[in-house]
Amino acid sequence: MVKVLFVCLGNICRSPMAQAIFEHQIKEAQLEDHFKAQSAGTASYHIGAPPDSRTLSTLKGHGILFENQAHQVNATDIDRYDYLIAMDHQNFLHLQNMSPVGSVLIKMRDFDPLEKNGDVPDPYYGQHDGFEGVFEILNRSIKVLILTLKEKHLS
Repeated sequence: MVKVLFVCLGNICRSPMAQAIFEHQIKEAQLEDHFKAQSAGTASYHIGAPPDSRTLSTLKGHGILFENQAHQVNATDIDRYDYLIAMDHQNFLHLQNMSPVGSVLIKMRDFDPLEKNGDVPDPYYGQHDGFEGVFEILNRSIKVLILTLKEKHLS
């Protein structure tokens, strides 16, 4: 089983949305037996909290129902997951400083067919349309991520 951890700052907007989209796409492709996802934040601001209501609303608008509780990334996570997917450069640096030996550390938008190497913007302080924009970025990037994982692990 290939394990993927999506990481953002607070684990209430971007990373849980990425987890939900990943799980949805994996289920549609009937790959649940091969891939597993979780999400976490680098900060402790929201530990135990559900995803932001705008995250849930955006997901629901796309037919994805999701439940999660915010979790702060820790050394056990670093050891447990095969892929650590950072939403932005700051999250990437934080994970890099945790010395992910044995895990592959990548930025989410490295899989974005429209803009490689960018950051997934944090929609927390914006309006609902920012969450929709993040959904679009994550949806297309995760499609490429899943294709990449399939090629590497199921070929």
